[in-house]
Amino acid sequence: MTTAEPLPPPVAADLRQMMRLTAAGTAGRGLDAGARAKTGSAEAGGQEQPDSWFTAYRGDVAAAAVVPESSHGSEAAGPVVSAVLAAG
Repeated sequence: MTTAEPLPPPVAADLRQMMRLTAAGTAGRGLDAGARAKTGSAEAGGQEQPDSWFTAYRGDVAAAAVVPESSHGSEAAGPVVSAVLAAG
């Protein structure tokens, strides 16, 4: 088994900053100011609508969701993750 190496501190800082900007923008609507997020969509096998995905964390609580054949990440999966973080 291979153990993952931690990200170098400057890379981790850059990633946190990018995730902060995602959470603070329209993609992260519904998330509080302390959250960090990443969103996306993916198409597979000629499907009509993309699979929506969204992941976010706040402090030591993290959540992720995938909504198959829905829309963009912030539109379908984002509200699911926002609700989980709000409850946690």
